[in-house]
Amino acid sequence: MDRLKNPLTFTTEPSLKRIGFYLVFAFSVSLAFLILWSETTLGFIPVLLFLIASLVLWIVILRWQIRADEKGIAVRKLLSWDWWRWEDFENGRIYRSVEPDGFIRFTPDLRIQHLSFAGFRYEDRELLMSLCLKLWKPPAGTDIPKEISVWFPRFLPKFLQTHLCLSPEGLRLTHRGRNRDYLWNDVQAVMIGRSTHNHQNFRYLLVALPDRVIRLSSGSGMGSLWSGSVPEWIVEFLSRHVPEEKRESFVFHEPPINRQELEGYLHYRAQTLASTQRDFPYLMIFFVLPVLSFPLLIGLSESMRHDTKIPIAGIVCWLSLLALAALILFLFVPWQHRKLLARERARLENLLLWINPEGVKEASSERPETLQS
Repeated sequence: MDRLKNPLTFTTEPSLKRIGFYLVFAFSVSLAFLILWSETTLGFIPVLLFLIASLVLWIVILRWQIRADEKGIAVRKLLSWDWWRWEDFENGRIYRSVEPDGFIRFTPDLRIQHLSFAGFRYEDRELLMSLCLKLWKPPAGTDIPKEISVWFPRFLPKFLQTHLCLSPEGLRLTHRGRNRDYLWNDVQAVMIGRSTHNHQNFRYLLVALPDRVIRLSSGSGMGSLWSGSVPEWIVEFLSRHVPEEKRESFVFHEPPINRQELEGYLHYRAQTLASTQRDFPYLMIFFVLPVLSFPLLIGLSESMRHDTKIPIAGIVCWLSLLALAALILFLFVPWQHRKLLARERARLENLLLWINPEGVKEASSERPETLQS
């Protein structure tokens, strides 16, 4: 490809800049209201912290910029530029990100760096991806090591994480010093969720074993809940050792092209909704309750100062509780999950009928029994 003679500069989407401005404006007004109308300083600190965080976020959004020229792509961060040279795209040193618009690379100390075009206009993302894909060559498969090690979940200390080792002989799970070995014949099913059909990595991976199910999720930045390897290596390793009839795949950002992809995506959605419902108590403890405590504390403080029976902040707190009840009703009730999945199934089947009429007739009974359940 002919190198760019005239540099191209891309800035963030205007809607992101407006969101940053709205946050700063809202917290500024809230802080001014508390200073002028409230005699207590109890609510100042959280509002001031949110204002500072919003101001920093707005500055980062305004500073965020991408520049493409004959040398490569440069991303301006808050205080520095991050360079991605075209030679690295041509020599197979760059990997596709699990997201549809982005790439990753490894530093000498095996840290992962991300190049993401999210947050820019759609036309700019398409242009940047086309420029990169014209030069990009996937890393050679011969670089895959003989053994692959994965640790999960990432947010736990290392000694509490589970270690998964993939080798030509099979899989080994190590947790708190206890080993459990599996042969490749023991693998009952593998499900791979990709961003698009052209991606060779995964955003979601499920490996069904006789006594357990291993799930790995990948995302940009800190979104990956595991560490230790490259998604492309894991997919290639599983493709070499797990028979094709036990492997399924689906995509997130493109319509399904057959019945297997449709069922695989719906299976993932069902698992995600069930996980959301299971983790709801922790969400309440660590996020919702602290947020609701601020208006309650302000209301109690104001009522103690003025000896009022019905403080305005108390009413706001009760309205927040009602909003929380509505959130529980619409997001965490099982019948609502079934409704969401039914609507999703109808939408995807209509897409499948339009793209591949024969795909609707494909029987889902050929799916591995583990995934049907």
